[in-house]
Amino acid sequence: MVNKRLRKCANRLDYTLEHHRLGALKGIIRDADGSVLTDIYSAFGFLNSLGIAGPEVFNFDLDNPASADVRVTAQNVVRYMKRHARTILPAAAYVWAFCGDNFFDKLISKPDVKDAFRATQNAEAVLGGNYAFGVFEFAGIFWENYEGSDDNATIAIGADECRFFWANAPELYSESYAPADYIETVNTMGLPRYAKIAVDPKFQKFVELEAQTNPLPLCLKPATLCKGVASL
Repeated sequence: MVNKRLRKCANRLDYTLEHHRLGALKGIIRDADGSVLTDIYSAFGFLNSLGIAGPEVFNFDLDNPASADVRVTAQNVVRYMKRHARTILPAAAYVWAFCGDNFFDKLISKPDVKDAFRATQNAEAVLGGNYAFGVFEFAGIFWENYEGSDDNATIAIGADECRFFWANAPELYSESYAPADYIETVNTMGLPRYAKIAVDPKFQKFVELEAQTNPLPLCLKPATLCKGVASL
């Protein structure tokens, strides 16, 4: 029973960590109540081209058939992210995009995206497949329909937007853990998780369980965190 309860606690801690990690990729890490814990853009003094402490925004204009094709805009995103990384990226690094539902659905419906797969060997399966919460590669970017939390709000990407970041580039990110607030953990290195059991001091009839994690994920180059919108 103790192990069962601790597994439940561990799942909740994983949920918290996912919330913080997604916040780090958005540039603003929030607490469960929505309050800002860390504004990475302000902390690193980064301003986008509009002079705002926030991500550079790229308009994909997915509702307009006459707009520039997705490939051109995607190339502009990758150029911007490479130039603003200001470091030598690993050869294996690549750009990943977490997409909201509407953005993703409009993206896979664009003619130039579909045309890229028409002449492939498994074109019928690719063009007719179900990509809900799936991933596909186009224009040098891996596009993922981000699933997030079941309410599509607590941990989520905006429906009409996507968030770009470098993957497989560990030097751009850090993740630190503070020690738990226990006497025995004072002046010790922080661990990803802590759990303690307190026995009923009077009759030893029950135990209380407590688990915690104190993570701080960061993107050390917030200029590489870009945002795409389906239309401005």
